[in-house]
Amino acid sequence: MSEQKQSNDAKAAVVKSEVEGMVARAKAMVIASDQDRNQAGDVLREAKRRAKLVVESFDEQVKAAYAAHKAAVAHRAKFLEPLKELESVLKAKVGDYDNEQRRIRMEAERKAQAEADAAADRERQRLMREAEKLKTPELKQERIERAEAVVSAPVELPPEPEKRQGEYYVTTYEVKVVDFNVVPREYMSVDTAALRKVGNATKGKLAIPGIQWIEKRDLRVRG
Repeated sequence: MSEQKQSNDAKAAVVKSEVEGMVARAKAMVIASDQDRNQAGDVLREAKRRAKLVVESFDEQVKAAYAAHKAAVAHRAKFLEPLKELESVLKAKVGDYDNEQRRIRMEAERKAQAEADAAADRERQRLMREAEKLKTPELKQERIERAEAVVSAPVELPPEPEKRQGEYYVTTYEVKVVDFNVVPREYMSVDTAALRKVGNATKGKLAIPGIQWIEKRDLRVRG
């Protein structure tokens, strides 16, 4: 360990001890008079002064660490970026293929279901025609009930492809507003950031329906 580092560590220990003492006194401080208020202000200014010294003391060390980190990240990126590009290209191609196969399967399922529904409808109509021709009420009712009980045959399709090990799809849904006027109110959001800018610019004097300005003051202290 270098003498410079030992000196810095010793100074840091002293500063840490002093600051911890200041924090303890600040927590115990009760502000009940102007004198207390002035004393608190003095402590705040001293804290700002010490914070500035701490920043200055560690500034070079922080800059060096940041520069080293930045260089390491850039060096790592030289190896990662080609792999990320490979992943992006192949995932797009695989996704296109899988989506097309899914579309084909869903279209086949739709057609098969439509054919099954049409076959069931034809069977219902056949039974109803038979019912119309029957004279006996009991037999007529029996045909009608058979017609009403006809349902589409279950659609059978080839099994879906087996999932590849280590692969899975995450399904999310994007939002497209097609008619803003009918969107339920609970899904509307207020642009509070824009309103905050308006409030600060007008000092809360601009009246906006449904909006109440609440003044908030934050103490700032110069070192």
